[in-house]
Amino acid sequence: MFKRILVAYDASPAAERALLYAEHVARVENAELTILHVYQSPSLYATAHGFEALDETLYQVVNNFIKDAVADLLETGFPNVHILVRKGESTTVILHVAEEMDAQLIVMGSRGLTQVEDLLGSVSLHVLRSAQRPVLIIP
Repeated sequence: MFKRILVAYDASPAAERALLYAEHVARVENAELTILHVYQSPSLYATAHGFEALDETLYQVVNNFIKDAVADLLETGFPNVHILVRKGESTTVILHVAEEMDAQLIVMGSRGLTQVEDLLGSVSLHVLRSAQRPVLIIP
């Protein structure tokens, strides 16, 4: 049923749990698993000399951080796992990547607070409202 699963991963405890769920579903379904981390560069400094180098360094740091965070998954020999690091606004990038890769499922963590928007988090709530595909939100 699910051949391509997108995990929106921000290294939060809820995202860690979401990754475990996504891994399980991917193994059962023999699905491709794409782990996406979205970051924003400090645009305040965009006109400063050396911003491009700063932005590239930030990308490398984030990319290495995500690889380290999912090292266990990679080391287990999971056959179809990909890591994507993209710059931009989280909701927009998640929805764009899901469309681009034709994901059959988006998996993401919630923030786990009290109010409805706080419970889901603004990003997960916006993805849930806007996605044209199933979204699994893990508390």
